[in-house]
Amino acid sequence: MGTLSYRLLASEEVPEFTGLCAAMAAFHGRPEPLPREEWAARLAEDGPGGAQKFEAVCAFDGDQMVGCLIFSPIYETLFPGNGAFIRDVFVLEEYRRRGIGRNMMAAFAKLCLERDWRRADWHADRLDFDARTFYDMLCTDSFKLDRLSYRIEGDEIATLAAKADGELPDQG
Repeated sequence: MGTLSYRLLASEEVPEFTGLCAAMAAFHGRPEPLPREEWAARLAEDGPGGAQKFEAVCAFDGDQMVGCLIFSPIYETLFPGNGAFIRDVFVLEEYRRRGIGRNMMAAFAKLCLERDWRRADWHADRLDFDARTFYDMLCTDSFKLDRLSYRIEGDEIATLAAKADGELPDQG
């Protein structure tokens, strides 16, 4: 292991980032959602240098990307101000348990302070005890029993949309 560094993902790093995302998909037992080149193009459109729908704090061992913390900015109306939602934290298997995840979370927290973001949220799979232990070590008072996470995806979105009463007004 060489010198570790942490920085925000740059647009020119998206192809390597896509490879890291593929490793994350494999870790979770999921197929790659698109052919690799198409996936990289979509991430380039949506990420740094594009629409900025997501950003990532990445960990590097020399020039090799070995981890990422992917997040999106959010706005809270009942807690007025900006914040972020962390979507994924991932470190390549051979680099785990070396403090890289903790350092990415710390770099992210520093970024939150710099951007005056007062809140960050994330989820952990209920049965992912490694992730839950990791998060509990970082922020012992952050687990809130008053929250549940819900998700709809794929055909479930169309099923719910079919229940809409009327059309949304055109905002264009």
